[in-house]
Amino acid sequence: MVHLKNMFPNETDVDEAFLRRRIQGGMENAEQFGIVIEADIARFLEYSFYYHQKFYNAPDLEWIQDILQDEGLDGTQKMDKIDSHLRLSTAT
Repeated sequence: MVHLKNMFPNETDVDEAFLRRRIQGGMENAEQFGIVIEADIARFLEYSFYYHQKFYNAPDLEWIQDILQDEGLDGTQKMDKIDSHLRLSTAT
């Protein structure tokens, strides 16, 4: 939680119980996509605070949904692929 508060001070400036529920919900959502390693879950949560809680359903981020639903990738590969895509899209 400290990491998210440091990265997203405005988005995490809410009631602590609410924040804990949001993080728990995000962890459960990550697990549904096969994301189970702590570091990968942390990246998933970062995106949920950067974009919005259900970023993986956003019409403008459909490519993320495609990656997350790719059963040929494990959780780390999914998060790496999302990270790579975002790095490439922001580099141009």
